[in-house]
Amino acid sequence: MSASTHWYIGMTWWYGLSQFSGRWVWGHVGGWLGTTTAMWFCPAENSGAIILTNRFVHGWNDLGPMIKELLDWALQYGIAENQTAAPTIVNLEVTPNPFKQMTDIRYQMTDNGVTQSEQEVNIKIYDVSGRLAKDFGPLSVIGHQSSVQWDGTDQSNRKLPGGVYFVTLHAGEFSETKKVLIVR
Repeated sequence: MSASTHWYIGMTWWYGLSQFSGRWVWGHVGGWLGTTTAMWFCPAENSGAIILTNRFVHGWNDLGPMIKELLDWALQYGIAENQTAAPTIVNLEVTPNPFKQMTDIRYQMTDNGVTQSEQEVNIKIYDVSGRLAKDFGPLSVIGHQSSVQWDGTDQSNRKLPGGVYFVTLHAGEFSETKKVLIVR
């Protein structure tokens, strides 16, 4: 596609497989009197690169590697706009419940039914007054399901009295709470 109103003013777009890591890109390079501009857009990656210089460049020896690096950088560090995050589902199970000696706290994070590869979560246990009884610290969800075991002790490994406790899982802005009963 080309549009021009005068012999020295015009715009030409090029589309094809480029030397920028084998990407299919749209692009344009132009220059006049000591300036060069280049713009490339990769629709598959929703990324692009723009270079404005005050130097006239005769070919790809200088611009090619810079554009490739900028496209690679945009792919790694770019921010996607107008995308909605998939709803996250927190799965938290406490079994057995009630328990005397030990209970297994299983947790999993999914987005639209797909298990996330690794995500940091926090699991804390509170008594009925809202006081923190046990903090398992930052944990990771790796693979399908992860778990920790709780032996009914507090942060100082003292045995807690029988009663109702609340297991709370936090992952980013998402959380879930389950009630658990210790029988002594």
